[in-house]
Amino acid sequence: MIASRALLILLTAWGLAMIVPDLARVLQPLGSLGLYANNDGVIYDVDGPFEDEAISPATRAGIETGDRIEFEHIGCQPALFARCGDALAMFGGLDYVLPGRAVTIDLAPSGGRPARQVTLVAERPPANYVDVAVLALDQLAGIAVILAAAWLVWTRPSAMSWGFFLYVNWFNPGQAHAFYALLQQWPALLLAQFLAGSIAQAVGYAGLLLFVIRAPGNREEARWRPLERALPW
Repeated sequence: MIASRALLILLTAWGLAMIVPDLARVLQPLGSLGLYANNDGVIYDVDGPFEDEAISPATRAGIETGDRIEFEHIGCQPALFARCGDALAMFGGLDYVLPGRAVTIDLAPSGGRPARQVTLVAERPPANYVDVAVLALDQLAGIAVILAAAWLVWTRPSAMSWGFFLYVNWFNPGQAHAFYALLQQWPALLLAQFLAGSIAQAVGYAGLLLFVIRAPGNREEARWRPLERALPW
């Protein structure tokens, strides 16, 4: 009982730590480099969250859709962690960075242009009050659902309640842009978070299936027993 409650507290704190920092974005928006790249390094958007392409840092730096980032010049060995942090600021679905962050990227030859190195400085996009209102509601809802699920496990511990908690602790309406923007300062921690997040995502799916199998009375049914026992794998 003590060990399970300690684990519950630890996981709840981690889940909240990912989404609570984004409440600060209601008053102080994060910055953006103005570009999005896929996992092959191909840049598919040079506007980012900027409504006007002309004020996007990527556009002003001459980056165009279809340019490709050189992976060969990016390393995540300890001696190259600064460059690694720059790379992680552009990949993995990270849309925002801390305002004023300078990121240097190497672009491969494309469109008749030679290989080149570009330095971008993150800027805050103009505020959109509808987005700000939605963000505030997202974060409050995310906090509420994590705390409610944790309270359910605390007061009524069972396979069903644990399954629900493990699901919503990762899959909740809260946004985590600020959390990841802060971690970009420490690439080793950011890589560790990516690893932990991959595990949490898998555990979350398994938790949802466990919750569905056991609902509504937390009863194990013979027909679902093989699936339930396979969930950890």
